[in-house]
Amino acid sequence: MGLALIMSSCTEAITDDSLHARGEVVIRLTQDVGTKSDQTADVLPDIGEFVVELTETSTDRLFYRKKYVDAADQKIALNAGEHRLFAYYGEPDGAGFNSFYYSADVPFEVAPDDVVGIEAVARLSNVKVAVSFGPYLARDHKDYYAKVLSSSGKEITFAKAEERCAYVPVGEVALALYVHVQGKWMYYVTDPVACEAGEFVTFNVDTERYGQMGIMEIVIDDGVQEQVKECKVPAEAAPQDGPSITVSGFAEDNCFVTYEADKTSYKGYKADINRTCIQLPSFAFLGEGNVG
Repeated sequence: MGLALIMSSCTEAITDDSLHARGEVVIRLTQDVGTKSDQTADVLPDIGEFVVELTETSTDRLFYRKKYVDAADQKIALNAGEHRLFAYYGEPDGAGFNSFYYSADVPFEVAPDDVVGIEAVARLSNVKVAVSFGPYLARDHKDYYAKVLSSSGKEITFAKAEERCAYVPVGEVALALYVHVQGKWMYYVTDPVACEAGEFVTFNVDTERYGQMGIMEIVIDDGVQEQVKECKVPAEAAPQDGPSITVSGFAEDNCFVTYEADKTSYKGYKADINRTCIQLPSFAFLGEGNVG
């Protein structure tokens, strides 16, 4: 019985890694600065804060995961064979003014008893967006803002004085422009445009110097060339009122009104009425809810 236990212990101590031929890798990670038309100086993430992962290709087994600050200039032992380096900062599904997502994905091979240097460049891997409000729009209207809408369901509000760029997941994006006209908030939504990782999309919004026609120019820069799409919106076609419901039969100070404006729909993306509230003279009955 004692002999059986000793033999079992010896077998368990021999791991599969100790039977493989081994090599080492040294990682060098850098960042790409962005697209050629990007005139705004982003605060790039600290390269040391990137997460570095090393995975064996044949088994999809994660061998190594540390921040780059701890991995830089280190010799990291791996089994001989094919591997993948994946380094990233941020979240691919994030959306916001500081929600940039950078990543690098490099396959490599380790030879037995060899030291391999791996060069990886992290590039922007979600979509950068900006909204530029023109001078004639500011002249003609006192209050306005815009929302960048993403097919992921995320949206970002750009106030009229906003100059920062924002970031959304890869996919389709559109712009909803809200303008206060004669005491009412009205809006217009562009057709969605498909955007790839690393692209920089600028929505230029203005009115004509003479006349009431609105102009929207969409510029997509992929780092190689720019694509420009211009939309001219007749005044009688846009902006349009957001959908609303008014129920009659209540006293003047206790009406029931809902407005749809917080989540604007476009081309197949659902719009919701986020909140409804019934105002009554008594606190005995008060309801709130979501209406799909």
